[in-house]
Amino acid sequence: FQGETTVPVDSAKVTLYRYDGAELVVEAGTDTDAQGDFLVQGLRSGNYTVWAMKEFEISGPFPLFISGETPPFFSQGAGTVTIPRLWLYEAMVEKPAIYIHPETPGTFAVTLGLHNETRLAFTEPAYGDGWTVDVAADGTIDGTWDYLFYEVGIRAWPRLEQGWCVASGDLERILADLAASYGLTAAEQADFLEYWTTRLPLRPWILVKPVTGPDLDTWVSLEVEPAPDTVLRFWLFFQGVQAPVDLDPPSIPRIARTGTTVVEWGGAILPNPGF
Repeated sequence: FQGETTVPVDSAKVTLYRYDGAELVVEAGTDTDAQGDFLVQGLRSGNYTVWAMKEFEISGPFPLFISGETPPFFSQGAGTVTIPRLWLYEAMVEKPAIYIHPETPGTFAVTLGLHNETRLAFTEPAYGDGWTVDVAADGTIDGTWDYLFYEVGIRAWPRLEQGWCVASGDLERILADLAASYGLTAAEQADFLEYWTTRLPLRPWILVKPVTGPDLDTWVSLEVEPAPDTVLRFWLFFQGVQAPVDLDPPSIPRIARTGTTVVEWGGAILPNPGF
């Protein structure tokens, strides 16, 4: 499912889970065919759910995947059960915010390059063929905005191996530390925390996985004219989980903000990791 278009997903890995009390156990596995259909036979009576994932290899820093799960359903163990339709949705990256801190106030042209079937979903101000904006000495854009705002649908999620596992009670403190470590100013940190601390899933633990700098060109490259002296870009991908997960923490690039500086932060909430 991408934008307003639905297409069958072939060669997706399908896992059937059976409810054993409060636990989920793997009952069977298969792949979808060219029409996105699959069949599992010989089920015992019980309650089930199905989870599916397809991974895409691209010429980039990491593989991408889409996934989804059905609502629970009951099989009586005889006859045929048609399960609820399983949708694998495109991923939505929320609120990348682009700040421009000019060494000299003036007019800037900002262009987003969309790659790997990324689609622009929303912008403020209106994007058109690109933004051409007047930026004041304090970074105010066209006398109105603190930053340029956009959202994009990306074809699939990144499979990221590095990050941090944060207890939900420590989340706001850790996010504040990360925002500062990535080089956000106090005002930028406040914008970042105001947005994300109210939107993340209510789970005991949150995985926080970054994508930074040129790796973001996998989906969206950024061109600014006149060219800035410093560019600082990062997105954080969040995922709620029930139990702690061991992750290797990534190194955080230390970027000195000198001259005209462009800053971008954004993020997305990853789907269920597949139980």
